[in-house]
Amino acid sequence: MTTWITVCDTCMEQGRPDKDVEEFDGARFAGLIEGALADRLRADPSGTAPATPTAPDAPKALTPAPAQALRVRRHSCLMGCANGCNVAIQSEGKLNYTLGGFAGLADEAEAIVDYARLHAASPIGQVPYRQWPQPIKGHFVTRHPPLPVTEPELAQAVEAAPSLSEKTPVGK
Repeated sequence: MTTWITVCDTCMEQGRPDKDVEEFDGARFAGLIEGALADRLRADPSGTAPATPTAPDAPKALTPAPAQALRVRRHSCLMGCANGCNVAIQSEGKLNYTLGGFAGLADEAEAIVDYARLHAASPIGQVPYRQWPQPIKGHFVTRHPPLPVTEPELAQAVEAAPSLSEKTPVGK
């Protein structure tokens, strides 16, 4: 299953005017993220490099998925202008995240790719905080539950949700 890194390519850093610019900050940041992924793919073209071993007494940690599990795409406006530069980490059937407030630096781009590899490795898309790369800490804006993707899941979600026509008495 593919984990997508969706980068807003029209983002501008907070407070920076967007008139008369040759390249939006988001487009430049997208290029850095694409480059960071390309570096990971060049380092392990087959996707079979062994993961870094963890100490036997360390809490269970996710092993990053191979970079081949990731794709980057650009999208014009993720509507998070107050938090630019914005990135979404998405995969079918998993928790999805929007991150923002990046300065568009190379270490941030590398951290996004590293986090996305951990997201891809997680069965539900949740990465333990202790494994978050430092440059992305403090940049999470939203978390979205996965969409129901099959009819039985959809029926179960509708059944579990309270009816919009039911009114719950105040104070009870």
